[in-house]
Amino acid sequence: MRTLTASLTACLLALTISLYSQNDFKLGFTGAYPHNYNNPFTLQHDWGWYNDLNMNSWSGWWMGGNWGTSATGTVEILSRFASHDINGYLQPDTIRWAGYGRVLVTEAEETSDRFRYIHRRCGSNEDDITWGDGHTVSYYNKNSLCNEEQSPSGLILWGTNENCFQSIANFPYDPKYQVDFPFNADPLNPYDSSSIKYLNKYYVKPRMRISTTDAFADPPKNVIKIITKKFNGQPGPEFVLKTDKFRYTNPNTYDGRYLEDFWDFEISIPGDVINEGRGDVFVPLPELLAACHVDYQIYWYGEVSVWIDYVKVMDEAAYRLLNPNPFLNLDDVLQQKINFIQLNEQEDRMKGFYMEEVDYSNIACLKYLNDSLPVWADNENYKVIGLINPGSYMAHLTSWYVPAFQEYITRVNLKKTLKTAFSTHNI
Repeated sequence: MRTLTASLTACLLALTISLYSQNDFKLGFTGAYPHNYNNPFTLQHDWGWYNDLNMNSWSGWWMGGNWGTSATGTVEILSRFASHDINGYLQPDTIRWAGYGRVLVTEAEETSDRFRYIHRRCGSNEDDITWGDGHTVSYYNKNSLCNEEQSPSGLILWGTNENCFQSIANFPYDPKYQVDFPFNADPLNPYDSSSIKYLNKYYVKPRMRISTTDAFADPPKNVIKIITKKFNGQPGPEFVLKTDKFRYTNPNTYDGRYLEDFWDFEISIPGDVINEGRGDVFVPLPELLAACHVDYQIYWYGEVSVWIDYVKVMDEAAYRLLNPNPFLNLDDVLQQKINFIQLNEQEDRMKGFYMEEVDYSNIACLKYLNDSLPVWADNENYKVIGLINPGSYMAHLTSWYVPAFQEYITRVNLKKTLKTAFSTHNI
């Protein structure tokens, strides 16, 4: 007899108001669906087993779409919940894809926050009351002594302190690619367990502002240059941002506000390019974290004064989910998903949505979903809960430390957490 013991501390977190009352008692299980997605490992299971186990809840993986065979599977699952007296916490494909969207924000001002630049030059901290709601930003004055006498142009922000989120993860989704959907391989070979992989893209969004006078300079002046560094430290694409790109919505409009999206100007880098030199391994090995040299540097030309709040980097899913442009975001797609589920739901068996092992970079997308889904559904059950395994949550952070978990809870303003510690034994 050999016993393998593994200890795991996990938290099941509701990112808004808790889905449970203190009087609820859930006895459930998690897994893929029988008779669904042509998965040979689940086809053998019979729905009758669930009655024998007398379970009342199910956090199910990979519920599909609202068309074709995926729609048939979704309708079947919702029907089975009612006939077998089971409540469900489901993981539809679109919500799953969006919920795993990755975002990381690096502050520009001088701060002790771990999400900061290690190296700074010429900037001074300023509480911007006019446009920044009193937020502390980094101000670069073109008339400063630093600019006039100590190299009038050059790097002002470099050395991203936390720089591995686009390269490393603990859960089995390589950040180089978008989150895939199991068993979505070649339809002519449905038993092939491999999935089609779509290359990810990382969008760089420096939140900054300039004066209205500079915005309409003729000819346009250089403001900053974004310089990317790949995983192996080699130079990546560079992007020069000029004053005319601050004229948002049309070439004649700018009032001095902060922008992170600029007129006809995209700053992005493909997932395979930013990860050159990493290889196929993406799990948080100490040597891999140490080898990650990704950076999003800011070079200032010193021609115009500029206020910089932060530099945000997001992947394709986050870019689509959080995009303010209704022609680009996922609001309509997600609402169609919700409408389809509600149309086929029976006896109010849908109790929420479930995400497996989320990490720090997923916070922004999960929060957006939890703010939006209950409104679209007019049902407070339509919220996303996330399983937090500390190892996965902190996988891309360069140093693991105890306060990180509390930091997460504080930032998303959780109402309630459920913490459980357990051991598994294989005999």
